[in-house]
Amino acid sequence: MYVRTLSPVEQAGIEAGLRSSHAFTLRRSQILLASSRGQRPAEIARNLGCATQTVRNTIHAFDLIASCLSRLHSRSLDPALAPDSYDALPGAARPTDLQGVTPGSGENGEEPPFRVGT
Repeated sequence: MYVRTLSPVEQAGIEAGLRSSHAFTLRRSQILLASSRGQRPAEIARNLGCATQTVRNTIHAFDLIASCLSRLHSRSLDPALAPDSYDALPGAARPTDLQGVTPGSGENGEEPPFRVGT
């Protein structure tokens, strides 16, 4: 199990994580860079003093998040989801419909997530 090939932007971001004061970010960056160099999870775990499953979880999470972001980006470029197409989606709220939405109280003492208006 290896991390996929990193883009130059991803590579730079992960390398910046090596200078982080947060242990989680530092360790994640070390794992991802070691994997991108072709090291196996067991070898990375041994070198960093962590569990092999921690390395696998880190690689899996990185690939999953990158995959989701890639799909979201490709959908944002999809003309079928352009602002003019909101009418074609039943029940879809236009971004402008959410202007002026504030937290508030609802009927029967329930607390709805939002209330339209001031």
